[in-house]
Amino acid sequence: MFNMKQVFIAVVMCFALSTIAQTKKEVYNLFSEGNYEGALEELLELYELEQDNDEYAYLIGVCYLNTNIDKSMAVNYLEQAASSSKPNENAVYLLGRAYHFAYRFDDAIKSYQKFKETAKSTNLNLITVDKQIEYCENAKEFFKFPANVSFENLGKNVNSAYPDYYPFIPSNESYLIFNS
Repeated sequence: MFNMKQVFIAVVMCFALSTIAQTKKEVYNLFSEGNYEGALEELLELYELEQDNDEYAYLIGVCYLNTNIDKSMAVNYLEQAASSSKPNENAVYLLGRAYHFAYRFDDAIKSYQKFKETAKSTNLNLITVDKQIEYCENAKEFFKFPANVSFENLGKNVNSAYPDYYPFIPSNESYLIFNS
């Protein structure tokens, strides 16, 4: 006869498995809708439970690359996904992108070249990969001779909490416009 402890453990296990399945479904819905920040939150929770899950690692990497969060945070997850026994076919390319965002240009070039060697003809346009390699080569040259510039925070009325892109100042310097 079952004692109360065994029944309680069985009920808790069923509830936990049901919750995980529901969370996985929610992750895939958020991901397919392009809500990468929402999917990332859920994926990080799932990844804590299954850190050897290469699919979660891949999806986390994709999420980081598609948000305004530090894209270099995708590196560790995509390294795991790309070194998997059955990696997603784009994992090596995306690892190159993550290395690129982390300023690891030589590693990015190696990943892009590895992707080119193993890519199927139906895969990502290889011209795009060649262009990424060219960008890395250019970036390496720019890093050899950095420009002497400085940035100044113009106060809370100008800068936002989000990354601010594409500042524009006219020649008379009368105003500043940017996109965030």
